[in-house]
Amino acid sequence: MTTPEPDRFAVLVPVKRTTVAKSRLGGLGEHTRQRLASAFAADTVTAVLACHVVDRVLVVTDDVVLADRLRAIGADVIPDGTTDLNGTLVQAAAEMHRRDPALRLAAVCADLPALRPDELALALSTAHLTGMSFVSDQERVGTTAVIATRVEEFRPLFGDGSRAQHLAAGAFEVDGIDVPGLRRDVDDPADLAEALRLGVGVSTSVLTRVRQATVSAFDETARVGRVLFDDGAQAAFPATALQGSGLLRLRRGQRVRLDTVGEHEATRIVAVQILTLH
Repeated sequence: MTTPEPDRFAVLVPVKRTTVAKSRLGGLGEHTRQRLASAFAADTVTAVLACHVVDRVLVVTDDVVLADRLRAIGADVIPDGTTDLNGTLVQAAAEMHRRDPALRLAAVCADLPALRPDELALALSTAHLTGMSFVSDQERVGTTAVIATRVEEFRPLFGDGSRAQHLAAGAFEVDGIDVPGLRRDVDDPADLAEALRLGVGVSTSVLTRVRQATVSAFDETARVGRVLFDDGAQAAFPATALQGSGLLRLRRGQRVRLDTVGEHEATRIVAVQILTLH
């Protein structure tokens, strides 16, 4: 039996069809939601491919258009074999092991647009050589990555409360390392705002714009408001756009820096920061 090399990996990336992915970003507009879901996957796969301890990347998806995009980046792609994410990953792990049994196995979520290759390398190198290891998300509730040396030990438990499920199953938690991009999966606009502050990959960044504007109204109780762009257009921002900014209030006439997605009437503001002079 082939013994996997301790420092070489094959990484599995399960990707939902963009028509159903990232439903909690639907408020940004249907077209924008689908484009963002595709961009997140592309940036995740690009970062994984650039990781120096990763030899192969296998994407699992039924989205034909997205499959072509990810294949062009350099990933191998196979169709999704089940309706259950964990079952899909177990099948994909068996296929990857058949193709290259010398590689250790890992799986990462496809919604990590701020992932850095060195972060992934650090997490993979910190994982145990026996049993299964995992990395929790920023909220320490879910899971963004699982790692196993042997295919028989690769038994992911992604889903609601997956961190607790992995711990209960005896998996080792990869903790105490600085990997903010690996922990920041994006499910809603507040997550996206945080990812943008961390710095996202090229595919996501081309869908976002940094713009300046002037605050025209702000409700301190609801923490929502409106801004006037320099071209005369106006847009509202939700309370989630202020999460993580440290801002307690905004005043009318104040200049702000905005991270936005969409164009013209479809513009949505996902993050607001005070514009400071340097």
